[in-house]
Amino acid sequence: MALRRKRPHPHRGARRPRIMAVNLYHGGHHPQHLHSLLTHWEAHYADTELHMVLSEAYRREHPALLNAVDASAGAHRHLVRTPALRVHRRGLFASDRTHGRVVSQWAEQIRADHVLLMYFDHVQLSLALNLRFAWPVNISGIFFRPTFHYQELGMHLSFREHIAAIRKEFVLASALRNPHLRYVFCFDPLAVERFAKFRTSATALTLPEPLYDPSPRAEEPPLLRSIEPGRRRLLMFGSLDERKGISPVLDALSLLSESDQSRLVLVLAGRLSDDERDRLLRRIQILRSTSNVQIVVDDRYLEETEIQPLMRACDLVLLTYIRHVGSSGVLVRAARASVPVLSTAYGLLGVQVSQNRLGAIVDATSPVDIASTLKEWLVDPNTIPFDRETANVFANANTADAFAQTILSQLLEARS
Repeated sequence: MALRRKRPHPHRGARRPRIMAVNLYHGGHHPQHLHSLLTHWEAHYADTELHMVLSEAYRREHPALLNAVDASAGAHRHLVRTPALRVHRRGLFASDRTHGRVVSQWAEQIRADHVLLMYFDHVQLSLALNLRFAWPVNISGIFFRPTFHYQELGMHLSFREHIAAIRKEFVLASALRNPHLRYVFCFDPLAVERFAKFRTSATALTLPEPLYDPSPRAEEPPLLRSIEPGRRRLLMFGSLDERKGISPVLDALSLLSESDQSRLVLVLAGRLSDDERDRLLRRIQILRSTSNVQIVVDDRYLEETEIQPLMRACDLVLLTYIRHVGSSGVLVRAARASVPVLSTAYGLLGVQVSQNRLGAIVDATSPVDIASTLKEWLVDPNTIPFDRETANVFANANTADAFAQTILSQLLEARS
């Protein structure tokens, strides 16, 4: 069943172009991406219509975003009840088919001119099989996790990963043959450079990460007030689950000497995974009781005005993601705050950190490697390379405005 806000009947004859953005995920960066689009659209493209088709979960988790849509003249929101969808779970076939049904239903109902898939990755099978329309609607999407080029970059793939890569490349190639597809936006410029291999009529474009940096709060972030004096602050931020590498980090901290542990605090800021919360909290409690490391947990979605002050107040941001594919908005935030990172060496993230001297890279699956790097950093912070100038350039290239302008300018140009 779908719930939609009432809107005036579209005027007949020539009408304003209609963009329909579809996002059935509500966690992590998804609300921020939608907010960036809405803000830029309202400032520059309000002579068009923007329709946001969102999961019903937005009503509960992000009412401020829905209120912002309601307050924008010409913007429309449509909430749909869907099964619980999670980006990093198995059952992607069911998620893909759900996306396909929602896109088909609402594009027909809205009579969209251009459909923007906010998560292209999980609509690929529908694009390949049966997402077709009887009128010349264009479809574009944001491709978060391309892996078809990883072997070319020298990334080692296990046998299982290699088989999965072959399957994913086949589905991608099939999706790219969809006659409605116009643009594939991708945060990974190395993937964009290699899109020509697919011989698709769709155009691949590099997409900046949308760092939204509002006027920050002046006061110290409240969760830091309990930190004991003299401790260096390690920060893990975002949607926190095992894929972020929490367990190897906890194991690494347990390997440090008692004196080194006494000099560190681990700040976990962000929503803990519902499926993993109890287990992670038990692990955290065990480390608290068996080591000298202080651990501070703030288990919630942080407001945008809180994030950058938190980044600036920490000494090292941990990006020890496990086999992470694609980019990371946290890396951009750290660069904007001029704070070095300790990052996985795997994938695009490792390349970006190394090329831009944004911090050190490690084997994120190895507690020994993480512990060794932290031990050296405690002795001499300069053992983690960091260049403020290149960090600033990197951050300035990734803004909410650049993100939204890249997408909206192409979508409206494609109609002509």
